[in-house]
Amino acid sequence: MIKHKSLKTRNIAAALAMAVAVSATGTAQAVKFEFHGDLDNRFIVQTDQIGFPVTGTITDGSQNERVANFKYRMWTTAATDDGSTKGVYAIEVGSVRFGRGGNLGAGTGGAFSGDGVNVETRWAYVDTDVGGPGRLKIGLQPYKVNKHLWNETAAGLLLSGAYGGGDIKYNYAWMRGSESFNDLRSVSDDVDALSAKFNFSPSESVKLGVFGLFQTSSDDKAGTTINCDPATTANKRAAAGCYEVKSFVTGGADLSLTSIGVDGSYTKPTDSGNFFVNWDVIVQDGSLDNTTFTGTDGTGLPAGTNFDISGQMFRFEVGARRGKTTYKYTLLHQSGDDNPNDRDFEAFLATDMDATDSVIFSEESITSDIFLVETNYLFDKGILQNRFDVGHQINKKLWVGGAISLLELAEDVEYVNAGGTRFKEDALGVEISGRLKYNFATRTVFEAQLAFLSADDAMDFFEGGVGSPPQDGKADEDIYKLNARVRYKF
Repeated sequence: MIKHKSLKTRNIAAALAMAVAVSATGTAQAVKFEFHGDLDNRFIVQTDQIGFPVTGTITDGSQNERVANFKYRMWTTAATDDGSTKGVYAIEVGSVRFGRGGNLGAGTGGAFSGDGVNVETRWAYVDTDVGGPGRLKIGLQPYKVNKHLWNETAAGLLLSGAYGGGDIKYNYAWMRGSESFNDLRSVSDDVDALSAKFNFSPSESVKLGVFGLFQTSSDDKAGTTINCDPATTANKRAAAGCYEVKSFVTGGADLSLTSIGVDGSYTKPTDSGNFFVNWDVIVQDGSLDNTTFTGTDGTGLPAGTNFDISGQMFRFEVGARRGKTTYKYTLLHQSGDDNPNDRDFEAFLATDMDATDSVIFSEESITSDIFLVETNYLFDKGILQNRFDVGHQINKKLWVGGAISLLELAEDVEYVNAGGTRFKEDALGVEISGRLKYNFATRTVFEAQLAFLSADDAMDFFEGGVGSPPQDGKADEDIYKLNARVRYKF
C-alpha cells in the first residue's frame, strides 16, 4: 500500500467533512454547526514587470506573463443552542499557483497530480459569554486595533462588551505575537501586546473610536536587526518591507512601543445623497534597544544602538454618494525617518496589516499574494498619498469604479549606485486604476482590475542590477497590471 505524502492535509480535510456530516444528520442536538467558505480564484492575465512584486527589482523592457492561483478559506462554527459558547476552526489553502509543483508549503501543490502540503490553520478559537463583562475569545482569532496599525490573525484573549446599555462598546485584548519559550537569555523575551478600544456615537451622524496599544518585550540580551539595504537583504522587496514590528521581533527584542489613536466617521444626509467623512489618527512613542539599523544606502548605526521611536499617521477621507455614484478623496500621510544615522526613529511603525491603497505596491491588488509590501509605506520612509475615487452601481449585478493616486514618500529614499553616486528621491509616481465587479451567479462574483504606474524618480531605487536599467536618479520603466478573479463566498 502506498502512503500519500499529503496525509496530514487529508486528515484536516476529513475532520472538516466529519463536522459537516454531523451538522447534516443532526446527531449532536446540543450543538449548532455552520460551514462557511471563501473560494477565491485569481488571474494575472497580463502584466509588465511581473518580477517587481516578487523581488523588488524593475527590469529593462517588458516582462509579460500569465499567472493563475487560488486561495481557499473554509471554516466551521460549532455553537450551543443558546449561543452562549461557540468554537471556530478555519483552514486556508494559501495562494497555490497553477502549475507550481513541489512540497514546500504555501504556493505549491498546483502541478501534475496536485500534490503538496499547503494547508494552514487560519483561525482556532473559542468565543464564550462570560456574563456581565461580555464575551471572551480565546485562541488564534481575527484581531483589529486599526487597519493601519494591526489588522490580522493573532493568538491571545479578547474581551468585548458594552457600557451604559450599549452606548459605549469596548474590547480589551492581550495578544502574543512572538514567544521564546524556555529561553535562558531573559524571562521576559516574549513579545506581548495589550490593547483597549472604545467605540461610541455622540450623535446619529458621528461614530468615534478611541484606542491604545502597548507592545513590549524586555529581552535586553537579544540583538534586533532592521535591514533596509538591498545589497545585504535577499532582494529589494525585503528591503522595502524592512520596517514592520512582526518582521524584526521574532525570536526576541528589547521593544517598548505605545500607539494611541482616534478613528471614526461622520455622515450627513443631503437632498442629493449622503455626504461623509472618515478619519484615522495615530501617534506613537517608544524605544527599541540593542539594535542594528541599516538604511537603503548601506549606512546606519552599529549593533547595540538604542533608538527612540516617535511616529505619526493620519488618514482623512471625504466624499459623497449621489444616487448610484460615489465620489471620494483620500489624504494619507505616514511619517518617515529622515536620517538613518541618528538615534531617532521618526517613522510610523505598523505591526501586522494588509494595505489596500495601491494596486501596484500593496494588497489592493485582487491577486493579493503578489505584492511588494503589506504596509502603505515603503522602508522607514513613510508615505504621502493623494487619491481620488469614483464608483458607480450600474445595476444590481454590475459595479464599475476607478482611482487616481499621487504617490510619494514622506522622506527621501537615499541610495548609492554602482558608480558611487548618491541619490535622494521621494516621488514614486501617479497610479491610475480601474475595477469592475459582476455578480453573475448566486454568491459568485467576477472582478477585473487594471492599474498603471507612471513612475517618478524615486522608482529608480528599484532599478540597477542584472537585466535592469542603471540607477541614474531617473525612473526608466513604468508598470502596469491586469488582474481578474472568480470568487465564491458562502
